[in-house]
Amino acid sequence: KMFFCRCHPKSDEGATCPARQTSLLRLGTTEAWALQVFHLLLLAYLVREGAGGDSGQFHHVGSGAVHILKQGGDGNAPSGLIGILEGHTAAVYTLTISPEGCLVTGATDRSIAIWNVSWERFLGKDPLTTKHKPIRRLQGHDAGVTALAFVKKNVNDGMPSGLLASGGADNATKIWDVQAATALLSLPHPKTVFGIATHPEGGEIGTASWDGVIRFFTLPTGMKRGELSGHDAGLYSVAYSPLDSSLLASASADRTVRIWDVKQMQLLWTLKSHRDHVTTVEWSPLDPFTLASGGWDRKFRLWHISQDEVSNCRSVGRCAGNLQPRLSAKHPQLVWRVAFAPHGETVAACHGAVGQSPTVVIYDVRTGHVSRRLGRHKDTPLAIAWSPDGSMLASAGMDGKVLLYEATGIDDMPRGDLDDAEELAKWAEDLATYQNERRGGATKPNNSSNVTNNEDNGSAVSNTLPPHPLANRRIAFY
Repeated sequence: KMFFCRCHPKSDEGATCPARQTSLLRLGTTEAWALQVFHLLLLAYLVREGAGGDSGQFHHVGSGAVHILKQGGDGNAPSGLIGILEGHTAAVYTLTISPEGCLVTGATDRSIAIWNVSWERFLGKDPLTTKHKPIRRLQGHDAGVTALAFVKKNVNDGMPSGLLASGGADNATKIWDVQAATALLSLPHPKTVFGIATHPEGGEIGTASWDGVIRFFTLPTGMKRGELSGHDAGLYSVAYSPLDSSLLASASADRTVRIWDVKQMQLLWTLKSHRDHVTTVEWSPLDPFTLASGGWDRKFRLWHISQDEVSNCRSVGRCAGNLQPRLSAKHPQLVWRVAFAPHGETVAACHGAVGQSPTVVIYDVRTGHVSRRLGRHKDTPLAIAWSPDGSMLASAGMDGKVLLYEATGIDDMPRGDLDDAEELAKWAEDLATYQNERRGGATKPNNSSNVTNNEDNGSAVSNTLPPHPLANRRIAFY
């Protein structure tokens, strides 16, 4: 027997949010054989026409899925670019993709936008000129939206499906019923919530707040289960291990990644190789005790904790204090986010600033080599996410755009995309302000943390760190 799955949204753009549905067509032997022959003939035709250079571009991605993307007006479609989503009026700080294929973005315009990114939306359309609109918006935060995560449903927790958690600069985490466009819970925090992690088994979220405390909330009640303190500065990111739900990693402005046992509520390891704010951390979905991190020291790092070290730490209580990364790669600009592909064999990292090579870089986890670069953003990419089936990569950032790419392909680094005078002036202003404050100049009181960057010994001391390097870009997060 042959099985074919086809995604078809419930409604068109501008309507209510479709949880992407799948219909199953079961074919008998004769019908399956005939359909297979038809697909082979169609494939041969498309390859021949694509080679002609004037009818389309052929792409082969995922597990046998064939997608045809129309070329741009100049006859040269960007390699692997699926589409560009524009629906926010300010920087997009966070994004996530649901298991059903809905992409959700949060921005400093205080809104959450929901997009249908099923393949049917993009096939046969010019990725550079086709306009795409969000199918729904969620309004409720009183400041910029800085974190998003879909909540995994536990069969015993009584929660409806399609719940979304969002964090904001209004010092709140909200739980949304996406279909009803309603906020079910609002969980207060002392500072901005930069990161949200959902428990792999459902029924719980962990939050990363700029006060340096990790908080755990049980769903659907919103009761706080506990807190973890220990960082010396604000938090950017938290992540549960998908292979061991008792482990959670956190990334902080104190230059460390810390790994916690959330069942025993205790610290296991502190990873200290970064020499500036650590903005992101994520676990591998394939290899136990492998994780990636990135930060303001412009470094991307891959870590692997050996099985012997795990046994000594968790069984005997002897946890090493000097673990070193397996890979350390230098980026030309600040690293903002890392994201493992669902298969775990590649990991993406994004870096950049206006006028300074905003790029998404994709690494081969096994070799550490760069396999692809995507440089079409005009300004800092702040967020990246893979679709759950691994066929699509999304990135978003300061330019307010979401770029969708096929997961496999070659580099897309547009030439001739030079910054205009305004962009160059803005970057010069950012850089001068940041360097002046690093040297001990005046800082902005509402945008500072409680550590300094001591390059001599890497230690955190109680003082005033310069503000977020994007603070003078009208993003007051903290």
